[in-house]
Amino acid sequence: MTYRRSCAHGICGSDTMRINGVNRLACKVLIRDVGDAVTIEPLMGFRVIKDLVVDMEPFFAQFRSVLPFLINDASVPEDGREWRQCGAAAPSSTAQRPARARSASPRRSAK
Repeated sequence: MTYRRSCAHGICGSDTMRINGVNRLACKVLIRDVGDAVTIEPLMGFRVIKDLVVDMEPFFAQFRSVLPFLINDASVPEDGREWRQCGAAAPSSTAQRPARARSASPRRSAK
């Protein structure tokens, strides 16, 4: 059985395959968590090279085509105008913010 693996830490994604009909990272899945019957298949939508190894070049070609839009080489503005605009658009009350935003917001000490 041929499959890809690289980092074994769930970072690279090279070992992605369909396990019991779900796309998963094989290095992160424990057999005890998938049940008694385990079915492994190559990723759908990709040409199979051998066994569980698929041709990822179409994916990487698409990734390279959008990469210039993902990288921002511009520096942060000195005046912070964009930060103020973002803050102005945010809800004014912490009760209106989602829980995750409230937990990530800076803590203020009472004076």
